[in-house]
Amino acid sequence: MRWDEVIEAKAFKRDLLAVDCICLFLSGADGMGIELDEEMEGWTSLCEALPQRLPGCLPFHEWLWNVATPAFETNLRTIFARNPVTLATSTSRRS
Repeated sequence: MRWDEVIEAKAFKRDLLAVDCICLFLSGADGMGIELDEEMEGWTSLCEALPQRLPGCLPFHEWLWNVATPAFETNLRTIFARNPVTLATSTSRRS
């Protein structure tokens, strides 16, 4: 998937019983996409580069805490959307 094909990026957590795993799902117009997680090599670099690759994407430091806490909950957040209404609606619910 090319960067210009990414329509939406969502950050969330998977409950792995003893620990959580922070993930990203980058989706295209057809809803198909790629899932990446914090255990993959280059995770931090990728997350920090998202605003350059996806203009308008929330910076890593702005969404990480909201996804990481509380523990063992999904904490789904839309961090990028080609349609700004989707992003504004999602981020307005953040605490």
